[in-house]
Amino acid sequence: MKNFKDLIKEIKKENKQELVKKQKGMSFDFNQPFNKKKLDEINTINKINEIIKYRDLPMEKVSYEHWLKVLQNKMVDELHPGYAKKLYEQDMSRVEKYEELKKKSGKGRNKIAVTTEDPFTPADLLNAASPDGAWYDSTDATKNTFHSNNGLSQWDESAGKTAPIIPYSAPLSAAPTTFPNSAATRGFSGAAKTANQGVGIDMPDTTGFTLANGNPWTVGWVLYIPQSSVNLSGGTARARIHSTVAFSLGFRSDTETIWADQRGSYDHISYIRKTGVTAGTYVIIATQDGTASGLKLYVNGVDQGAQSDTHFGQAKTGFRVDTRFNPDVVFGDILVMERALTSAEVTTLNSYWTTKFI
Repeated sequence: MKNFKDLIKEIKKENKQELVKKQKGMSFDFNQPFNKKKLDEINTINKINEIIKYRDLPMEKVSYEHWLKVLQNKMVDELHPGYAKKLYEQDMSRVEKYEELKKKSGKGRNKIAVTTEDPFTPADLLNAASPDGAWYDSTDATKNTFHSNNGLSQWDESAGKTAPIIPYSAPLSAAPTTFPNSAATRGFSGAAKTANQGVGIDMPDTTGFTLANGNPWTVGWVLYIPQSSVNLSGGTARARIHSTVAFSLGFRSDTETIWADQRGSYDHISYIRKTGVTAGTYVIIATQDGTASGLKLYVNGVDQGAQSDTHFGQAKTGFRVDTRFNPDVVFGDILVMERALTSAEVTTLNSYWTTKFI
């Protein structure tokens, strides 16, 4: 059986061989500025993502020096000390939450046993026997294939329906990067590509869903909005998940608004809005129960109130992800379902994504 070091050597060898293959047929767009610093950062992030796949999470608080005795943690520190320290802080934050749970379980003769259970993931919201949605885990690198500019060529679901996200082309794709407050948590951004950084992802609709026109649905994702995106003024500078004349949710820079609309491709027909949005990371969840007034929008767990009107969108069989004119945003997990979530389920999902990305 191969040990961890041998496995890492194999990964590095395979990565190098794959890179040589890609370079043989690669053409370069010399109108695009070469950014060596960004390329180096992307390569480092990819190496870190490979290493942390094989890492066990700590179950008790330890010093940073003791934490570095774990081989994978030490390797991350050697690649990028800053990422290692943030990863350590995340680990210790998880340990603190676990210890709080044990304290809440009671003490003395009334003490309740704390059992180890499988942690929640969005896959738990799906019907395993007859999938009613799909969860795309942005940290699961095994579900991705890439173009030569490191942009996604395909992103497969981690659970649920078979409905891959397939961008139109290499320029209209997004590449792996990390969330600013969570250096070990992987997401995607158009600006992270090694070429064509000035455009984000766009794609045709997925297939295999039954959504809108009286059919209930839920769409959620995590979005980091940098100040550069807030500063954009064009009306098309949006980051959204939508299907034309059916439903949408996302962020638009020109009005600094997060929205959900159960008919329009942006907030202009039957919408709910959160205005005054500033730079930061947001968990955005829209859920529709199949009734004309049944749309709900939650931003970082907060219900944003009633919708403006009661028009249904057209029936659709899928969705598309679009950050074409807002390439600096970073998006993480995506969940699309053919049913509405309860408020308790929204709270659970929001908590999971907050811990993971914020």
